[in-house]
Amino acid sequence: MGWKVLDEKIKKWIYAAKISIRILFAREKRLCVDVFEGLDKMRDACFAEIATDCTARLLAFAEAVAATSRAPERMFRVLDLYEALTDLMPDIEDIYSEEACRSVHEQANRILARLGEAARRILTEFEKAIEKEKSKAPVAGGTVHPLTRYVMNYLSFLSDYTETFVNVIIDAPGELPDKDLNDPSAPLSIRLGWTVFHLLCKLDKISDLYKDASLSHLFLMNNRHYVLHKVNGSELKYILGEEWLRNIGKAVRRE
Repeated sequence: MGWKVLDEKIKKWIYAAKISIRILFAREKRLCVDVFEGLDKMRDACFAEIATDCTARLLAFAEAVAATSRAPERMFRVLDLYEALTDLMPDIEDIYSEEACRSVHEQANRILARLGEAARRILTEFEKAIEKEKSKAPVAGGTVHPLTRYVMNYLSFLSDYTETFVNVIIDAPGELPDKDLNDPSAPLSIRLGWTVFHLLCKLDKISDLYKDASLSHLFLMNNRHYVLHKVNGSELKYILGEEWLRNIGKAVRRE
């Protein structure tokens, strides 16, 4: 399935999943409770027969998306799915609480974990792509490199998912060093700071393409200034923190 088609289907799935679980299956559950009052086993068996397979097929779509390619542009829809399923988990726990429906609850938890893994894999591949970028010629006039624009615009969009991505990062214990444990955004600050570090290192290497030392310094100044500008103009400002901003600001002034 092409990405444009899948992108639209993901949007429709999120809408449909909320209606299906919160309205349709919730009403079926209430109907079973009313009809089979006092007959708990029959009530649970009836609801499981009606809802379990249907819900499993519904959730299977999100599981399939989690297994798709690691292209950077897929990050945001994966996070949309993660966010939607996280939001639906209390409803799933309530509606499918009986033993006969336990498989639905287990499937939802498994898919949520896989979506988190998919998001982390995509970010890792994104960082590898930064490292692998091969500029064969310097940018004319020492202006902002297309890689700088692409990476910073990508991270700016990613910062709009701060709360969701914090949960994605926290779900991977041991991948990040300890930081201020009282700051819930600390894991995200470390991870995105590391991604920007990858970019800055790559820019240092690209600057070596200039034969004129002054152009090399101008290139670094322009690109670091662009990074600082994009951070200040987005949620990245609050994620990366004042100390990070001061350090990059000093780097710009040194150039």
